[in-house]
Amino acid sequence: MFGLFATVILGYAAVIQFGLQFSLTQARYFFPMIAPAAVLLMVGLREIVPARGRGYAQVGVVAGLVALNIYIFALRDSLLVCDRHAQKVRVDLMESS
Repeated sequence: MFGLFATVILGYAAVIQFGLQFSLTQARYFFPMIAPAAVLLMVGLREIVPARGRGYAQVGVVAGLVALNIYIFALRDSLLVCDRHAQKVRVDLMESS
């Protein structure tokens, strides 16, 4: 359990440190921490939620993740506009130098 916790903490710390030096435009740096964070989340919820309410907690977690996915999908167009603007700025900078 300590290994999972250490992996998540060290991974996020490395991403933050790297992100302060460079502009992180992709989430691929977070992928190594997704599985340990998910395991810790589920183990923590299993310990917090009483046995009779675990089914409801599972449904709540899945529903929350689906809602998050729909929210992100709804923002996709505005995120793409920001990305297109960033690409245009990069192209303009490259052409000016």
